[in-house]
Amino acid sequence: MSMRTILPIRRVANIFGAIGYNLLVTACAIAIGVGLLQLAWSGALEIIGIRPEIICVPILPSSPPEAAPPSLPLAIKALDIVLTSIVTIAVLCAVIVLPYWLGRFSSAVLRRAIKLCGKSVTLNLLLFGKVLVSLVGAALALAISLYDPRQWLITVVLLAAIIAALVIFAVQHCLAKISKTVKAADVW
Repeated sequence: MSMRTILPIRRVANIFGAIGYNLLVTACAIAIGVGLLQLAWSGALEIIGIRPEIICVPILPSSPPEAAPPSLPLAIKALDIVLTSIVTIAVLCAVIVLPYWLGRFSSAVLRRAIKLCGKSVTLNLLLFGKVLVSLVGAALALAISLYDPRQWLITVVLLAAIIAALVIFAVQHCLAKISKTVKAADVW
């Protein structure tokens, strides 16, 4: 095969890996955030200075509608439009570039962990490591449900994201195995 056929297969496999890592990292971050919020609400984090009163937002009574604010000068409106445009472009760039770097960084961390165990990085070990990390995320999601059963919907959504990540990782693994030209060093 020529070099032109190798690159697209590797890129497609890495796209699947980046999407899987993004789902997995997002699910784990949400699980950790919800878990910390539940611990703060229950008062378990008071030993480090986080009281439940700080987390709970008081509901303010509704006030009568005020008169419309005075009209802003044209220069301030123009500055507002410029700043909004800059922030929108920055957010769009971050949303476009973040999956690539998150997938690449997550893969590097997984490879380093495999090498620390004294093993050489293979496609099977990469898949096994991804499954282990997914199990950690699933354990976090189940811990949320066990701690507060009212949060079952969050648990279901997190488990669905983790299962989707596992399916994507399996598709990536199959693509790499089928191609026979993609090595473990090429796969995220």
